[in-house]
Amino acid sequence: MIGKELSSVGMKWLELKKILPDWTPEAVAHPSGGAEIRFFLASHLGLDISADGSLRMRALPHAQFKTTMGTDIKEIAGARAIVSAVARLVACATIPPWRPLPADPALFRRQVLGNRRWIDLATLVEACWSSGVPVVYLPNLPVTGKKMEGIVTFAAGRPVILLTKKSERADWPLYVLAHEIGHLALGHLTLQEDEAIIDERVGATETDDQGPPASRDTLETEADEYATCVLTGGVRFRLETLEAAPQLARRCIEVGENMHISPGHLALNAVNHTSVRGQRPFSLANATLKCVDELTGQPATGDICRDALRRHVDTARLRDESVEFLQALGVG
Repeated sequence: MIGKELSSVGMKWLELKKILPDWTPEAVAHPSGGAEIRFFLASHLGLDISADGSLRMRALPHAQFKTTMGTDIKEIAGARAIVSAVARLVACATIPPWRPLPADPALFRRQVLGNRRWIDLATLVEACWSSGVPVVYLPNLPVTGKKMEGIVTFAAGRPVILLTKKSERADWPLYVLAHEIGHLALGHLTLQEDEAIIDERVGATETDDQGPPASRDTLETEADEYATCVLTGGVRFRLETLEAAPQLARRCIEVGENMHISPGHLALNAVNHTSVRGQRPFSLANATLKCVDELTGQPATGDICRDALRRHVDTARLRDESVEFLQALGVG
């Protein structure tokens, strides 16, 4: 029964069973165990329990959805429910007080960059946490529907940013994070509990059918411009000629040092503005990122985000089973 209830709200019971508390097998064998398990799932997956005791989707405030063409918003409902619940748990345990981020991206870039070589994922993640804005990497959502690439939501009295696209090359989610920061810093997010801006795909041009498309496009454009300014100072690049990944990586490092731009982001920026026979050469970008990471020693996305979370949360503020749940999800 529980499996069918979870399936009806877009969640995978077989995957969730692997991350349930140790007491689950004993609870299943007990007559009242089903209710206990449902209560745990409801509180940790952002669900409600209906009058008949079954799990159902919890009503959440309206969110600003940015979806690609052909995506039904209902497909993302399961993912939104889980990330909202995770955001609330992490927010409740976060130590630094929240303070607003600068609306001026040039000012934010100067503050974050300081004397560093460039702004990479670790630097930007730390800047958020230091301002009381948790950044959570959650790439393995146990859902049957689609996921978003990024979301900024308001939970337990503070904004939380969640990165859900799976990519251990840290320069891939770097732009997504900067984009979500843009939404927050520019006041796009209504600061009410569970309000959210959900980007299925950052940089997509299509709009959904929820609200005026012009306003939706404007918000995305503003967040993109903010992100570009923070990461590059507003500069965009393109490849005049294609070259081997190791050579391109070394050139990106050299240019990155001079212009204070993350070499991996520089490579992705250039590839995104380069067309070869009508296609962007993303295979070259991936190979270049691998070389950049090897040459610079950049850690993987998950390691960066988990390390920051551990340094900025007080797990004593949460129940042990909630801490174990976050760890099982790969959050902490």
